[in-house]
Amino acid sequence: MCPMPSRLSPFLLVLACCAAESDDEPRGGVATDRPNVLIVISDDLASIATGTWGPGGEGLVPTPGIDALARRGVVFERALCASPFCTPSRQSFLTGRWPHAIRVTQLKSTLPKDAPTLGTVFRDAGYRTAAIGKMHWMRTRVGEVEFGFDRIAGKIEWQDQLTPEERSVLDEYNRGWSRAERKGWSMSNPEGAPLPLEEKSHMAPFLLEETKAFMEEDGTRPFLAFLSLGEPHAPFHFPP
Repeated sequence: MCPMPSRLSPFLLVLACCAAESDDEPRGGVATDRPNVLIVISDDLASIATGTWGPGGEGLVPTPGIDALARRGVVFERALCASPFCTPSRQSFLTGRWPHAIRVTQLKSTLPKDAPTLGTVFRDAGYRTAAIGKMHWMRTRVGEVEFGFDRIAGKIEWQDQLTPEERSVLDEYNRGWSRAERKGWSMSNPEGAPLPLEEKSHMAPFLLEETKAFMEEDGTRPFLAFLSLGEPHAPFHFPP
């Protein structure tokens, strides 16, 4: 029997049971291995912008990476978002419950600390777990392990490892985002201005390296790695 919270959705229930009931011991003479799980999610990417879901198989821009993954995997044609807001939608995905059921309905809503997530289910099943990137669960205690994830890294950790010179460049670039200076569409970078930092110093490469390091650091236990990239969310950071 799969020992797990009863409030997860059927989809998450299947994932969790696969994790909880699999082990490294052979059953019936057949060796079974627990698979590693990597979840990658982007921010503000409309499905019709991609070649896979775009009208006539053509997206707004070339998306060869996404299209290659789709050809190798399963494409969901009738998936939907639980909420038009980032935070409720993400927490619904992580918990398998509707936003109102976990009391996360607004952008700044905080996920209850006792809410079971994919992280708690997989960690209880013996997995190493990491949440890397934009999670929107509104952490109040930076660096603490929360919601079943052994490791957390995001915007704060990225900014902390920038040099003082790089941080100064970032602060100047983001000045238009401040409430005092925000004017009309300035927050959406209508000028198409690049963030003048080397590509390796941008947040996405940092998050990718953090994820890679986590996946490779311990080969004795399977992992659940949740990688949430901020692109293509405004202000559309891209290197020169």
